[in-house]
Amino acid sequence: RHTRLDIRQAPMLRIGYAHDEVNNRWLGMLLFHHLVDDATSLRILRSEIEAHMLGQQASLPPSVPYRNYVAQAMLGVSRE
Repeated sequence: RHTRLDIRQAPMLRIGYAHDEVNNRWLGMLLFHHLVDDATSLRILRSEIEAHMLGQQASLPPSVPYRNYVAQAMLGVSRE
């Protein structure tokens, strides 16, 4: 099935999940537009989801408002 994201309207990321009763497991699916996600951010998102699933969310760095990243980008400043 083809699903489209309207880039004129938020959100541009969807998360779906379903229980696979045959294999007794949960499956998740991320749907996002390439304008809002790339390999680096997807790797970070996956590691953060994994930390939550393993009960290790306390080990994650504090969240930073997206507006901070936008301000950094506008100034051309690196996080490091």
